[in-house]
Amino acid sequence: MKKILKLMVSALMMFCLVLPAFAGGGQQGAKAVSKEDIGFNPTGYPVVSKPYSFSAAVLKRPMHGSYDQMEAVTNMEKKTGIHVQWIEIPEANFRERMNLMLASSDLPDVFMSGLTDSDIVRYGPSGTLVPLEKLADQYAPNIKDLFAKRPDIKKYVTAPDGHVYTLPRIQELAHRVNPDNMFINKTWLDKLGLNTPQTPEEFYAVLKAFKERDPNGNGKKDIIPFSFIGGSQSPEAFTCDIFSLFAEFGMPDNMEHVIVQNGKVVFTANTQEFRNALIYFNKLYSEGLIDPEAFTQDLKQYTAKGSGPDMLFGVFMGWFDENYVGADRARKDYIVLPPLKGVDGKQHWNTVPYMVLNRDNFGLTSKMKNPEVAIRWADLCYDWETSFELCYGPWGINLKKDGNKIIQLPPPAGMSPDDFRYLHSPAMSTPFAVYEADHKNLNLAENHVRKFARLDMYRQFFPPQNEIYPKVFFLPEEESELAIIRTDIQNHVQQMRARFITGSESINTGWDNYVQQLNQMGLARYIEIYQKALDRYNKG
Repeated sequence: MKKILKLMVSALMMFCLVLPAFAGGGQQGAKAVSKEDIGFNPTGYPVVSKPYSFSAAVLKRPMHGSYDQMEAVTNMEKKTGIHVQWIEIPEANFRERMNLMLASSDLPDVFMSGLTDSDIVRYGPSGTLVPLEKLADQYAPNIKDLFAKRPDIKKYVTAPDGHVYTLPRIQELAHRVNPDNMFINKTWLDKLGLNTPQTPEEFYAVLKAFKERDPNGNGKKDIIPFSFIGGSQSPEAFTCDIFSLFAEFGMPDNMEHVIVQNGKVVFTANTQEFRNALIYFNKLYSEGLIDPEAFTQDLKQYTAKGSGPDMLFGVFMGWFDENYVGADRARKDYIVLPPLKGVDGKQHWNTVPYMVLNRDNFGLTSKMKNPEVAIRWADLCYDWETSFELCYGPWGINLKKDGNKIIQLPPPAGMSPDDFRYLHSPAMSTPFAVYEADHKNLNLAENHVRKFARLDMYRQFFPPQNEIYPKVFFLPEEESELAIIRTDIQNHVQQMRARFITGSESINTGWDNYVQQLNQMGLARYIEIYQKALDRYNKG
């Protein structure tokens, strides 16, 4: 028995000695493979002449195909010689998985998307994320050139300690400042002899008619007068929420419930205006005019309802209408609904001006044993042709060149341009740079053309720039406090907003306790931290 045990131990020791010799990232505790062993090239392509891989955690949206089969990704592998082992995390549990990985030793080599500002300022200085600026200077000419030509972008991705821990995703497309749109079923309006609603009262009347008069004609009580996604804090679901509609009652709202008035931070979700909005939405819900699953459904469920065989949605919220109800239905049956006139007689709508630029892509972790290989892979993302492939889809499938023009090829019949794009490319889940000048040479797909038309309509209702809380970095000590306060406050608002609207909690009897709990969670400090960060930002 002792002899067998000794042989087993010897075999285990031999395995441990051999293990580091295998090339590739993704081996916790393994030593870096020498540049010579993998045939590393500091310039030119391929990056490595021998097999090499690293692991990357990435957001997988419902529209995404398999990353391993996306031509935009496989084209990069052919050019670099690097295979990415994708850890595809569904949107439904993305944040939970990210938090678990960051808090444990079970790290990927790269976080390709989804790092929050809080993650960056916490896990950068702690050593979990690796500074990128020196690597970029030495091995990444595209990134180095980007930072030299666009110091505003370098400033945007530079953390408070002076390091760059993540790389940007740049899509300078103007309509991205208008993420949420409201769509109404024009076919049903015409069938029922109704006018497009212009006030909350008219909106209520139209929804009631949709519910009671069977506009889809199937004889079933299956109409969903108004649907949205109100139970998620993910960026994707934000485009399908009702934050902009709160402005009708005198106070716009957003995911952080923070706006600026006369240079001062204002918390929106404890105001009388917010309460009045909840009373209105509760009335809609209590009469069956709001989707009963509006606060529990995810994007996949939402899309299944909107694009099913029977038309169900009267009004819905979203980014591209095609994404939720299908391309044919979007063209034939739905129109954009302008903001309803508010209590002041005016129309208001949210805007998110910093959505053309994101800093949550490509964070290199301490697990990556050959960071020079990974930064060279990332540098290719900023190559002009590769950026277009990562953003809009591969050449020859989604795109083609016509002289100086770039043509977006039409999707197959029955498929929306975004479905076509996400099938063949990461779209919004990797770093890339497509600038305003590039878009001038791009014939935008039909969904983008219509999105620009909607922007032209919504733009006049945006708040002034100085009333929008900017995308700032908080100091590490501020983030430490906010990590608790922000989570508690935002979860409390999200949960109670749903409870008040659905009627599981009475607004009349529960409001004071709701506000009191916000105060006990540290609301005053929350506002103070946001104010200090705003003051620093304004000072330049």
